[in-house]
Amino acid sequence: MALLEDKVGTERIEADLHLANEVVRHCGYHPLAVALVAGLLVSHSTWSLSYLIRELEKAVARLPRE
Repeated sequence: MALLEDKVGTERIEADLHLANEVVRHCGYHPLAVALVAGLLVSHSTWSLSYLIRELEKAVARLPRE
């Protein structure tokens, strides 16, 4: 969570702490994944955390299943 907050900003994370935790969970708690999605949030400043979560869920749904 600290990595996401450092990259995106405290205000944005604290405004939706539950959603920020959900983003980190979707990243499997992997620092590289968190850094990558944080970069997306920084470069797309109009994206909300809920929008990012929906995009992550869509990406997971596209992955092939065994």
